[in-house]
Amino acid sequence: HPAVDVVLSGISSEEELEENLRAVREPDPEPPAQRLSRVLAAVSELKGFCTGCKYCEGCPKGIPTAQIMQARNALLFDPVPSYNRESPPELLYNIQVFRKLLHDNGWLPETAENPCIQCGRCERSCTQKLDIISGVQDIYRRAADTFFSRDAHRSRLRELLQGRGYKKVGLYPNGGFSNLIIKLCGEIFEVPEFEWVLLNSDPKMWGQQADGYTIHAPGEIPSLALDAILVCTYKFDKDIQESLRVYEQEGVRVERLHREPEMPWVF
Repeated sequence: HPAVDVVLSGISSEEELEENLRAVREPDPEPPAQRLSRVLAAVSELKGFCTGCKYCEGCPKGIPTAQIMQARNALLFDPVPSYNRESPPELLYNIQVFRKLLHDNGWLPETAENPCIQCGRCERSCTQKLDIISGVQDIYRRAADTFFSRDAHRSRLRELLQGRGYKKVGLYPNGGFSNLIIKLCGEIFEVPEFEWVLLNSDPKMWGQQADGYTIHAPGEIPSLALDAILVCTYKFDKDIQESLRVYEQEGVRVERLHREPEMPWVF
């Protein structure tokens, strides 16, 4: 492209380096005009594709209809592996849809109960004549199935932590997930029944402070007298849980934050 002077491309192996170089060394197998024509033709054949005109906005119940319908475009294409998950397809679809809703639009419903009153205002405004009411209903159903709501997150923390008699609870690893957990627990428990202990496998983090808490190495677990460790990450949760199994023999309860069909709390 004549306007491009520099291309920044992530590389993690020699194979990726060669692949990236071929993209600029070898001739383009498809002229830009032909590619644009092909893509536009394919998009026009998609049934239920939201073009993002946002004419459907203004829901009287505050439902972000435009954002929901845009996110649902992911359902029209093959799902892609994400966060170390390669199946089932429904899980991969949900990750794509809710990642866009939460990460791009900051949308996380208070509960998974659909507030739609089916007034039809959104559908009357839609230039593509999409079935928005059904689309919204489907998203809230998916939210219920995947525990994608603030209420579900609070309930999960109560299930994992409330009334267990814990004195020290480790969060592994510290970061965006642990920050959110500490914040939500501050809302749930007026006076925490336990002390937080932050853990991280990165040596650069050891001894550092995060929100007033010292970050510890996993090797310190035996001396920290932890009652439980909550595995926070979504991408590596199973691997970390397995690596911590050895401490269960010493009476440390190891739990994963995310249930099997659940979406990441932080994308």
